[in-house]
Amino acid sequence: MKKGIVSIIMTLFVLLCGNLNIVAQNNNTKENNSFNQQKNFKNRFEEFYNIKRQYLVKEVGMTKEEEEKFFPVYDELQKKKFDEQMNLRKTIKELDKNKETASSQSYMAVAEAMNGIKLKEAQLETEYFKKFKSILSPEKLYKLQHAEMRFNMEMLKKNNREKPNSSHDKNNRDLKGLENK
Repeated sequence: MKKGIVSIIMTLFVLLCGNLNIVAQNNNTKENNSFNQQKNFKNRFEEFYNIKRQYLVKEVGMTKEEEEKFFPVYDELQKKKFDEQMNLRKTIKELDKNKETASSQSYMAVAEAMNGIKLKEAQLETEYFKKFKSILSPEKLYKLQHAEMRFNMEMLKKNNREKPNSSHDKNNRDLKGLENK
């Protein structure tokens, strides 16, 4: 009897240790995946930025001097816009986490923030456009605006071509189904 209890305890101990090892491996894998995802995002962002920068330089016809003056200011604008977007995303996530206890005022505050970001970005664009005018000629300012629009459209097209079975396509199919009703 004593031998049976010891055997059961030893079996439970081995199983428990094995499970702890698996849990530790899973946590380690999750940390590695998170780190790799962040690294991958950073690499993809840098690649995207470099492609966009080369595209703008070429399409606008910037001289080396204009490029050296323009991009620090342009990067500053992009960072401010990015920070605004990230702050909004954080606010939305906080609301989503607390949906059960969120008040009407909380929902209104987030809705207003979502609407207000458009105004903030427009104000930033206007502020930095004035700075760009001291760097680029009127023709190059026009070409910059046009090139940014074309670049964004091309990236959207490329993204849609590369992901033919994406949720975006599924959503489009779902919307097409609504049209027939």
